[in-house]
Amino acid sequence: MWATRKQTLSEFGHGLTGIMKKRLINLIPSKTMKDIKDEKTVPFYKIYQPMLKTHGNEVALLIAVMAAKQTYMYKYGKQDNAGFFYFEHPEIEKVTQLSEYRQKAAMRVLVDLKLLTIDNEKKGTPPKKFYKVDTMKYENYVQKLYEKHRSEKPRPRISRFK
Repeated sequence: MWATRKQTLSEFGHGLTGIMKKRLINLIPSKTMKDIKDEKTVPFYKIYQPMLKTHGNEVALLIAVMAAKQTYMYKYGKQDNAGFFYFEHPEIEKVTQLSEYRQKAAMRVLVDLKLLTIDNEKKGTPPKKFYKVDTMKYENYVQKLYEKHRSEKPRPRISRFK
């Protein structure tokens, strides 16, 4: 039995912002979880809540996609000797629904945080950009954000209605 995209989203996409849900609807195939497990493909990425709160949707989504792509490339031996992998802007746009301008802005943030390394030596014909996610720094950074957000006191809710 096939599920609608909205049913699949409600099953797995709870706790996401409205923009992220709109983007996920494009990423989720119209299949049930059983069908997805049978195909051994999971169209979901680990997006950490503190990354969403601190840096926004684009940065959190892009680093999650890049980390998943790096894991995939490592698994199938498609990285170069230094651990860099090739990922083209149109392919990133297809996966994330982010325009090239928004991709570059998010990548700038990730490079400033030293979570993403971009190999500026363009290799191959035609020249291609290669990327590398520093997974240890990424995990440590997310852990710091979790601790920071846990230590913050929640703001009191003020109700307009009494």
